[in-house]
Formats: sequence, C-alpha cells, structure tokens
Amino acid sequence: MSITRCLHFIAIAILPCAALQLIEDPVIGFTAQIPDTWTSKTVKENHHTFRDTSGVCHAIIGIIRHSINRSKYDAQGWCRDMSFSYHLMVESNPVYGIVHMKKETVIDSLFAIKINASYSDTALNIWSEHVRFTSIDSRGYELYALADTADMQAHFDFYTAILDNVHIMKALNAKDTSAIMQGMYT
Repeated sequence: MSITRCLHFIAIAILPCAALQLIEDPVIGFTAQIPDTWTSKTVKENHHTFRDTSGVCHAIIGIIRHSINRSKYDAQGWCRDMSFSYHLMVESNPVYGIVHMKKETVIDSLFAIKINASYSDTALNIWSEHVRFTSIDSRGYELYALADTADMQAHFDFYTAILDNVHIMKALNAKDTSAIMQGMYT
C-alpha cells in the first residue's frame, strides 16, 4: 500500500466513525470505502451518492458514469472537455462563481482532472465543490463532493480522502448499460 493511500486511510480514521464499509456497484463500475455512518444510494442507473447520517458532515459525495463515443474523444480529451465545460458553467454563474484550482493528475493509473470551485445559486447560498473527471474505455466518470462553503472548508481533507478511496473498475462484470446513459457526450 502506498504512503498516499495510508494517509487517506488515516484521514478517514480520524473522523468519528468506527469502521469503513465497502460499496461496490458493478453497473456504474466502481468500488468505494466509506465510513459506516454514511449511507449509499443509487440515484439513477448511472449515478450513485453517499451522505453522512451522523450529522457531522453535510456534503453529498457522488459518482456519475457517462458513456463516451471514443470516435470523438480519447480519455484525456473527454476529461479536458468536461473540465472546460464545468469551468465555464461555474464562472458564467450570474450570481457568483469561481474556479479555485484545476489540476491534471492520475487516479488509479487513469488520467484525471481535479477542480475546486465555489458558486452561488442565490445571494445567500454559496456552495463549494471538488470535482474529478476521469475515464476508461467508453466510460467517463465524474466524482464530486458538494457542500456549503463552511462545511467544505471544515471537512475538505475528509471528503477528498473518501473520493481517493473510490476505485474505478478496469472491466465491468455486469451488463453494460451504456445505451441507458447515452447523453450529450456520445
């Protein structure tokens, strides 16, 4: 186990949770370790979320699987296009929107882009989001932690540790549901 992974497990262990639970979704194509005080929910066939039930953390952590037409995008091209679209969406927000950090990286040996941003849906609500885009084969993944700004600042390391413990399956064992997930990225 790498030093980085050990540090992430330590970060998760620091929070008030007794154990980790393993979540596996072979349709979306990921495994994740989350604190046992968090719930896991399949929102749609291509969207999974996690929430804390202890009341300590208030973020929504999610994973969305997109279908990619590889004749239009390679792995890096899809990630860059998604990050550019996200960046544009945040900074064109009519109330408030700013991208604090955008960085190319590697997650589980896959090219990825990480983005930290803040934006507002009203004059009173300012949200912070940590987003990661990565892909493998014809599957694109959007991993995110979304919270109000105070909660994100208080628990940022914890939320990123949870996202670091999401692993994309290299091959899917379940029936490919890409026809269901066809969308603007095909």
